[in-house]
Amino acid sequence: MIAQLCDALGLIGTPEHCAQRIMQMARVGVTKLYVMTFQTFVGPEAEVKAFRDVVFPRLQAEGYR
Repeated sequence: MIAQLCDALGLIGTPEHCAQRIMQMARVGVTKLYVMTFQTFVGPEAEVKAFRDVVFPRLQAEGYR
């Protein structure tokens, strides 16, 4: 049950996996995302870097903006 909930609602995984999930969500009408790190007491530097360097370029290459 927990794994299904994470798959349905979360972006958990590699940057490439997250990009794929965002594209899947966009195809069914999702237009906004809320990004929150797992460890809220630690700055999200790694997540921001992954989105900047991998996720956003992948989405742009597929025509998403």
